[in-house]
Amino acid sequence: LYSVRIDIGNIYYHTMNYDKALHYFNLCKEYYKNQPTVNDKRAYVVSLYSLGKTYWRLGNTEQLNEIIKESEIAIHKLPSRFQEFETAYLNYLKAGNHFLKKDYDNSKIYFENSLSILRSNEDFTNEHIVYLYLGKIAWEQNQKANAITYFQRIDELFRTKNFLNYELREAYEYLITYYKETGQPEKQLEATENLLLLN
Repeated sequence: LYSVRIDIGNIYYHTMNYDKALHYFNLCKEYYKNQPTVNDKRAYVVSLYSLGKTYWRLGNTEQLNEIIKESEIAIHKLPSRFQEFETAYLNYLKAGNHFLKKDYDNSKIYFENSLSILRSNEDFTNEHIVYLYLGKIAWEQNQKANAITYFQRIDELFRTKNFLNYELREAYEYLITYYKETGQPEKQLEATENLLLLN
């Protein structure tokens, strides 16, 4: 039942109904918090992660800070074989928290620290969200040519896997702006067409 509730929360998250997502994730967090098995403890960490990514999308750093603290304690209660994996997802949340606070140097470090586990887990969605944010950091630091390489990876994901979620579509706005600024009308048109197709 609670595994299904996590899935329902994720559906609400991906359709940007964050209040309902938080409701379901909180139900799961409270249920799994005091359950005895290792799988329950891992589900508790997953519930916390889901809450954290929702607070990140809402820009709520205060709640995100609380979730990060709670996650650190919960991860240390897991058997050691699971800690590295779950810490990578925690680093992903920490990176988002630093990004919201415009602490781009620490954000970049945490994003990069999470990448190897995301790749080995074949979590291409979150891997590409990391690329999105690494691109946004480079863009904010006026390293636009470097930023574009990250946004192009997202375009490649869309072209090869025919997949993007709502978060990743933002890469196309940067691509279109860059190609316009650098006088590349063919690439600008291609990025615009991909964004229209995605929408």
